Amino acid sequence: MSSRPRALTRPSALLLCLSLTCVASAFAQSASAPPPTAPPAVLNIYRESVKLGRAADHEKLEHEWATAFIQSNAPVHYLAMTSITGPSEAWFISGYDTYAAWEKEGQDTDKNTALTARIKTLAARDADLLTGAQGLTAVFRPELSYKPVGISPAMRTMQVITFHVKPGQDAGFTTVSKAYAAAYEKAGVDLPWATYEVTNGVPGSTFLVFFPMTSLSALDQDAAAGKSVRAALADADGLSKTWGEVSQGSESQLFVFNPKMGVATKEFAKADAKYWTR
Repeated sequence: MSSRPRALTRPSALLLCLSLTCVASAFAQSASAPPPTAPPAVLNIYRESVKLGRAADHEKLEHEWATAFIQSNAPVHYLAMTSITGPSEAWFISGYDTYAAWEKEGQDTDKNTALTARIKTLAARDADLLTGAQGLTAVFRPELSYKPVGISPAMRTMQVITFHVKPGQDAGFTTVSKAYAAAYEKAGVDLPWATYEVTNGVPGSTFLVFFPMTSLSALDQDAAAGKSVRAALADADGLSKTWGEVSQGSESQLFVFNPKMGVATKEFAKADAKYWTR
């Protein structure tokens, strides 16, 4: 299969993460949107590092990638987003019920010889715009999430917080995550988040926590929720100590979705056609 994710045929910090009220309405559905669904069991993520000053050129080329899949009726769907903080990156994300479903998508796409020839040409052009790329797979960890549901067509931005955990210390991360989820429940905060464990593509134990948002203005609400959650924690000092013992660091990035660079399903795009239909 191609190194890109196939829907991409290409396709303390923890306190910061869990105090973001920005996602209080993160998974809210528009009136015409499909009903909420569970987050996919498997994510395939392809991260591209874009050269300085080449973002516009990269967007145009990725639009060609998306168009190639659509015109060929390939069984490929993915959402694209570009960073507005941190390194200049584009992420292409697709979800599957199983690894087997991802594999089948790749096999079906490879049978289309005209499409694969076009992909090779696009990939060669892509190389001139990038400084690097990285493919990841990750599995959904519902027990480390809080009231998670699938992403909505109403979303426009995304915060992703990456947690790096010391070898053999996943249990400590689990303890802290569950404690914060319990605090959110006790505080009555409607603040969903979805946690994924990276299974391939990076060394060591890495967890990705996703916070989709309708607008960056939601970030303005974080202080009030953070205060109420911290007040509801049973053992804040003990949790801070545990996190210090298990953590190898974390980073937070903000992204904006880019419909021109992705291939949403017809049902998803129809719910907000003005935004998602290119």
